[in-house]
Amino acid sequence: SISIFPFSFVFIGYFALFSGILKFLKYFIIGFFGLFAYPLFFFGYALSYMLFKDKKFVMPKKFIVYFVITIFSLLCIFHLAFSHGVTTESFGLYLSELYNSQLSIGGLLIGLITYPLIISIQHFGAYVLFIALLVFSVYKIIDYFLVNKNSKN
Repeated sequence: SISIFPFSFVFIGYFALFSGILKFLKYFIIGFFGLFAYPLFFFGYALSYMLFKDKKFVMPKKFIVYFVITIFSLLCIFHLAFSHGVTTESFGLYLSELYNSQLSIGGLLIGLITYPLIISIQHFGAYVLFIALLVFSVYKIIDYFLVNKNSKN
């Protein structure tokens, strides 16, 4: 079934993260996704388990998009907060230091997004941008629940 591939991928990733056997894979996963890999693989495990058990959940696409934007905004804010010590001399050095530190929140993946913002609008501007995105997405999620609550009454 289609749920076997995500389950296998997540199982191997989780195994690498929590065991000392696949150290090269753990180094890659933490370098690429950062410390966010732990909740990401947990969520992937839960989702693939639900697919495997043929569980259905129905959420409107707008809600899912706003939820993903909320998580992304929070991830970028925390990434910016905990990566102030990383060099911004060049794009390559920035990404290399994030990958090799093994302690960044968003890893190389979020570094690809935050570095151009840090260079163009500085740390403060990047914070303002991601906080505005967070406020907007949380507002839309709350609005979605209020509209659905009012439509049921």
